Amino acid sequence: MKKPRIESIVIQQILDECPDTSHLGEFTGRNQDGDDLKRGSVFEHDKGNNRTLDYFVPMMSVEEHRKGLVKMGYSKGQAEEMSRSYCKADYERILALDRGDFCYIGIKAKAVVSIPIPNNPGCVRLETLTSGGLWGVESDSGDYLDEVAQEELNDLKSHLKAFGVYIRNFNQFAKEAEVQEPY
Repeated sequence: MKKPRIESIVIQQILDECPDTSHLGEFTGRNQDGDDLKRGSVFEHDKGNNRTLDYFVPMMSVEEHRKGLVKMGYSKGQAEEMSRSYCKADYERILALDRGDFCYIGIKAKAVVSIPIPNNPGCVRLETLTSGGLWGVESDSGDYLDEVAQEELNDLKSHLKAFGVYIRNFNQFAKEAEVQEPY
């Protein structure tokens, strides 16, 4: 009996409808410590709008960033300035997400495989096999999107091997793989 064969490969970029943004920080309704506003560890956000929360708290405070930077050899002044810019960048990034400037996506590789049907010469059944996928990827990540796609293709190739699929032509299909961006 003939081995299953690859018919097509695509790279899928799928909208992550419930991304984990905790690495940036969180919105809250109250400021725990008024001094944090002055230190740049909390940002007033659309205060007074009853449809939004009033403050954004970055995941890492200015103080936490500063301590780490000083340990890495930066002067206290440099560390303080850099720390404030990191916290502000997290706030600006969450606002960019809210505006729709980027989104979080999942990336996976998908192969359609034809499997010969025993006792029915010339007939095949089509099955779809996929890589495991990586989620939480920022859609504006540039070359990183290509790196993830390549990792997913490698995972798919291993998966196809495990199922006994003929893979000598895998590289050609992978090179020609269409990237589907439904987001």
